[in-house]
Amino acid sequence: MTIPSSEEREPPLALLLFVPIPGTTKLHRLEENIGATGIQLTDADLREIDEAASHIQPAGERYAPAQMAMVGRDAPEKADA
Repeated sequence: MTIPSSEEREPPLALLLFVPIPGTTKLHRLEENIGATGIQLTDADLREIDEAASHIQPAGERYAPAQMAMVGRDAPEKADA
């Protein structure tokens, strides 16, 4: 198995345009992610990404039961401190 280089991993980030990735805490990682916006994906790149994504099979529930019970509900009023 070949581990892709940083440059080879960046193209999917380019699909996000400029959306900060939650958990990015290091400036050099943010700059790396921003740099991905300059990548131009070809039609062949997009077909390859689409083909790879079509094989992904989601597993499990999106939320745990306690969180699922909260979906669609209004947030409770915040108590004054």
